[in-house]
Amino acid sequence: MLSKKAAIPAEELLGMLSYVMLMVIVILLFYGCNISNAKESNEQEKSIERGISAAKHLNNFLEMPVGSGKDMYGMMQEAYAANDFSGIGRISKDFFSQKYSRWSIIISDESKSILYSSKSENAQNPEAKSEAQVPIFEAANIKFLTVSLEVYA
Repeated sequence: MLSKKAAIPAEELLGMLSYVMLMVIVILLFYGCNISNAKESNEQEKSIERGISAAKHLNNFLEMPVGSGKDMYGMMQEAYAANDFSGIGRISKDFFSQKYSRWSIIISDESKSILYSSKSENAQNPEAKSEAQVPIFEAANIKFLTVSLEVYA
């Protein structure tokens, strides 16, 4: 049976309308999925994983035994008292160079004054950053040093 206005068989009209509806649904599905958001979410997930890994390595470094019954916390105490962080710099270089190709460690006090820094060459934006507070006991006072690990791509 023919439609009088368009001269199209009525049986084909239902097929064409269902085809158009299917195409509209497919187009809306692609826009709804928003593939670029999935890629961005994946990058954020990788960044979070790198941050967790950096935090784990920094904690392992601070808990690492050095010498007779001493760990890095005790060594930080001694280095702060002597104002000489070169020993910590050597140990950190040995430890973190096995894990990362480009990294830096920064030790600062409560006033954000940098006491020790080992920056990598051409270090721009860190890929991951982790910080830990190390307590320092001075007479009757407790101070905190901030130890920051920055990892670069």
